[in-house]
Amino acid sequence: MSVCCCSSGPTGSHVKVESVATDAAREEAAREAKREMVVTFEDREGVEDEKLPGAKIDLAFKQRPVGFKFRLRTPMSVLSVAPGSHAEELGVKQGMILVAVNGERVDAMSPRQAYWLLQVGSEKLEPRPAEGKETAVAVTTSDELHTSAPGEPNT
Repeated sequence: MSVCCCSSGPTGSHVKVESVATDAAREEAAREAKREMVVTFEDREGVEDEKLPGAKIDLAFKQRPVGFKFRLRTPMSVLSVAPGSHAEELGVKQGMILVAVNGERVDAMSPRQAYWLLQVGSEKLEPRPAEGKETAVAVTTSDELHTSAPGEPNT
């Protein structure tokens, strides 16, 4: 976004053009510099009335793989969290609902678009130091889980 300022004086006209970043652009630049992906979850634990919202929680992922599995249908809820994973360290729990990735709400997009957003966001994260077998984000399109280990083809 640019701002233009004009003035006229004894020495003639003067035009000053400044580039001003929007808040969203500044936040994205800061995330790029930090190499993190902020995922917003809704935690419904303890909420008995289905009409009431759960607590919104922003978690900043800094390493990949992130280490949770979710269904590729709406609402996108966490099926499981890999033991010892970055997701477990950050407090992701089974049943949490995915709300946003880097500030972009996923409830208004298809589950495949949300998955793509997670993939793009996680690609810029630092690889987690190898401690045995890696875990990956897995997605389901039906009741059967489809997962693969790093370096293996998807099944």
